[in-house]
Amino acid sequence: MEQCEKTEREKSRVYDAIYHDNTIYALHFFNSTLVGKTQEDVYCLHASADNGETFSTRSILPFKTDGRGYGTMEFLHDVRLIVYIYNAKDEHNLDYVTSSDLGRTWSRVGHSYFDRKIRNPHIASLGDCYFLHGRSGQQGKNSGNLVLYTSRDVITWDRGIYLRMKEAGIGAYSNNLVTGRFNPSEPRRLLIQSSHAY
Repeated sequence: MEQCEKTEREKSRVYDAIYHDNTIYALHFFNSTLVGKTQEDVYCLHASADNGETFSTRSILPFKTDGRGYGTMEFLHDVRLIVYIYNAKDEHNLDYVTSSDLGRTWSRVGHSYFDRKIRNPHIASLGDCYFLHGRSGQQGKNSGNLVLYTSRDVITWDRGIYLRMKEAGIGAYSNNLVTGRFNPSEPRRLLIQSSHAY
């Protein structure tokens, strides 16, 4: 934890935040650039039980950070927490870890394959399915398009579909929200929004 606390004065990014069981979880990457350069860069999980007024460090995630960036997280149907991060050196594979104790301890790092590549990932759970979308990589053929993947087990993903091809500029960013989750009388739907490049 000292490493996480020590770096809080340095540059950082919050890549994702989710609400679960009256707690807000924030995935925080302490680094000096968009993509990690050294092993001093760390991903931390912070938690707040007072509606975001204060956050405390829950854990440091066991990722290698050199060449990594972006990140997304979601609570699974079995109540484990999963965190995915982007690997600039291998855009077909995201690194991931899971936690069975609300982010206090983590599994070994695993890797999930994405056929059309993935950068700036965003994950969501809806019904009995998981969705993950983002940019179809930064390098090579068919990069920069808005791509969507689905999975039943959150580890093995389908081949993906392009939701939209990049048409203008480099502002190829997206995000999502499951609507209706706090109103039982409304159907739940996955809303995906994207920036001007699409």
